[in-house]
Amino acid sequence: MALSAAQPHDSPPAPDLQVLGYAPAPESDGSVESRPARALAVLAAVPAAASAFVTFTLGYSPVGFLLEFAQQIASVRIIQDVILVLLALPFLLGVVLLAWHVRLLVRPPATRVEKWLCLSLAMLSAAGTVALGFVVLPELDHDNDLRTIVAIWLALLTVAVAASLLAYFVRTRRGDELPVTHAIGAAYLANAVVCLVAFYDDRQAGWYVTLVACGVMVAGVVLRFAPRSRRPRGRA
Repeated sequence: MALSAAQPHDSPPAPDLQVLGYAPAPESDGSVESRPARALAVLAAVPAAASAFVTFTLGYSPVGFLLEFAQQIASVRIIQDVILVLLALPFLLGVVLLAWHVRLLVRPPATRVEKWLCLSLAMLSAAGTVALGFVVLPELDHDNDLRTIVAIWLALLTVAVAASLLAYFVRTRRGDELPVTHAIGAAYLANAVVCLVAFYDDRQAGWYVTLVACGVMVAGVVLRFAPRSRRPRGRA
């Protein structure tokens, strides 16, 4: 006796995730870095973190000068080195950048509080660099201080480019970590450019460490945005 063909049953409709209160999982845009890339980022951030503690100029490291400044405040001395304080503080972003990369390496992803905390520190530092630039520029002599003037304008340009990139990342939602990483690096770089030029004639070990840190940051940005060529797959 011939068996009748089984009639296919219509599959039940997929539940509407929005109705159930769940949002569909976002598609990966390739911005999540692998663990080796995170480890490499940690190593790349070491010079920036070290630059805060190595003697930069005049026998002081950025952290050493901040400690000296704190002692002056404690002893109720007249504060005359506010500009140097504003130049020394952003070097601590090197430590923040290293801690950020270690955090992403050990246990990604970062929390929203951690992201906003790092972004806030970067924006405060960048704002201080911009304010310092506009305060110092009118006092400089275009004939004798041309090198410092160019450095300040480069710092302001760095902050402007970083703000544009941050807006681009937010608009295109290119990962949650990328805006934070670039914001910290750009704020550090903007201040470091001014210090590298301003203290060029009295450079010490920290000056060279900072130069290496800046080179690593610039190289990282170039490599990240450089077009990647894909080889065509051959037929098996």
